[in-house]
Amino acid sequence: MKTGLPVLNAYVRSPVFDKEWNFIASFGYHAACGIFYDGPTVTPRDGDAALRAAIDDFKWQGEVDRVNFIGALLTGLTMPHWPYGHPFLAINGNKPGVGKGTLANVLALVTDGELPNSITLTGNDEEFEKQIATRVEAGDRVIVIDNAKSVGAIASASLERTITAPRLNFRRLGSNSSISRPENDVLFALTMNITNLGADLRRRALPVNLFVTG
Repeated sequence: MKTGLPVLNAYVRSPVFDKEWNFIASFGYHAACGIFYDGPTVTPRDGDAALRAAIDDFKWQGEVDRVNFIGALLTGLTMPHWPYGHPFLAINGNKPGVGKGTLANVLALVTDGELPNSITLTGNDEEFEKQIATRVEAGDRVIVIDNAKSVGAIASASLERTITAPRLNFRRLGSNSSISRPENDVLFALTMNITNLGADLRRRALPVNLFVTG
């Protein structure tokens, strides 16, 4: 006789493809893959009209930037296949007001089913790690580092570690317990004008450039 609760490998609010490439898009717990889907039933349909409606009005600097963003959307949709780390999205604008934050919102709505919670890049890496841990504990699958500002190239040991870690784990403030997830299923998106990343972050980044003239 079996006892105890079933294994929960992931909790998602938007559809995903499990490790066997089954499309998980109906509410409830799916025992074969250990995923609980907490969202409306989604039925796939042919064509790219919905995708184009979401992204075609952005002012991409080049076709590669549009392709990179679609790649980020697909990463969220197929996240169970990338448990050992995946790139973060570096959304760069040539000036304020070009749509960087809105693009990050689109990523979160498709990946996590709701608007994202943003965190602020700080010079204190320990404090910055606490912000990340808070959002991980809340269950966010997209974390937006909004409108980052830095004198010189951005470097953060905690962010670099978290992006590539196979398992998310943080020490809870004032306690010996930890904040953790069994797999790294978080997508980070950093928005910045004239983005300048340090070498370690550049190697982990998927760049997306928005460019508006006039």
